Amino acid sequence: MKGTPPPVPYVSYEAMREQADAFLRQHWPERDVPIDIEKIADVRLGLDIVEVEGLKRQLGIDGFLSRDRGTIYIDRQMSESNESRFRFTLAHEIAHREWHQALYEYADFATPEEWLEFQQALPRELYARYEHQAYCYAGLLLVPKEALRVGVDRATAHAKAHNYNVNLEDDADRAYVAEWVADDFEVSASVI
Repeated sequence: MKGTPPPVPYVSYEAMREQADAFLRQHWPERDVPIDIEKIADVRLGLDIVEVEGLKRQLGIDGFLSRDRGTIYIDRQMSESNESRFRFTLAHEIAHREWHQALYEYADFATPEEWLEFQQALPRELYARYEHQAYCYAGLLLVPKEALRVGVDRATAHAKAHNYNVNLEDDADRAYVAEWVADDFEVSASVI
């Protein structure tokens, strides 16, 4: 590392959504859900997905993207036992690949331990912005707007058929819809 880390490029949520839709049109033209993010990473982007034993236990991370942005390292236990977290982690690392090239060019790491040192050396606020952007983009990749609208419509129709009118302004109703829709996308309700 030399000099100052690059700033996080500002992108509005709507612009990020448009970029995610464009990414999916190119790399997942099937447009069916759940999005096969593993196939996108492995086959369509040509990324290597390498499972690492104990990554979460030893370093507290689910995964990370290699400095050359060609490999996603992922915790083996998580990949085998938590499918929705595995899928989200792949999408999150793809987000870093798509949005944060300047950061990876600035970085200097080769091992998981060096990645952790690099990450911890970044100013906290800057790192938080990079992560927030990757979290948002990952969610947009896994839950495209149109498919989400269809899922929400189905969930509200299901509730109405059981004599309940969903109010999406209500926290409890939004949580119900998120839980119901999350299964369609194979993500956690928090991603919805």
